[in-house]
Amino acid sequence: MTERPPGIPGTATVREARQRTATNLGIRGEAGELVAMTKLYTDGVTAQIEDVYTVPAWRNRGCARRLITRALVLAGEAGHELVFIEADDNGWPKQLYSRLGFDPIGRIGVFHRDV
Repeated sequence: MTERPPGIPGTATVREARQRTATNLGIRGEAGELVAMTKLYTDGVTAQIEDVYTVPAWRNRGCARRLITRALVLAGEAGHELVFIEADDNGWPKQLYSRLGFDPIGRIGVFHRDV
């Protein structure tokens, strides 16, 4: 069992209680509009790349690759011990993530029940 710090209620663990900050990264088009974005979350030890998105008209131009690569550089410069990204096992992005050096380390199941 993971020890909870004082003042942290319920099931929160020490890991969940750490401060987590986000850096927003984006690419702008010719007119200055935001055409791709991602977020880099960090707790100072572990980094997570999340919410990678490119508008449809700008897809297949390398935007996601550039954003993820930049996020990896920032995480490396900050000295993170681990950088991870979550991907749907049935989605195509996991192929891009694999080409960028990410390896699958586990699976998360999501279950629902109609009521």
